[in-house]
Amino acid sequence: MAKGSVRKKGKKWYYRFYVEDASGNLVQKECVGTESKS
Repeated sequence: MAKGSVRKKGKKWYYRFYVEDASGNLVQKECVGTESKS
């Protein structure tokens, strides 16, 4: 089950979430969103 968080830093949104790989390990992924939260 994936879980993550969204936080705002300045005018940008940061999306951090965890996904399971084929071995069942949690891998953290992070991406930066735009100025608008969509």
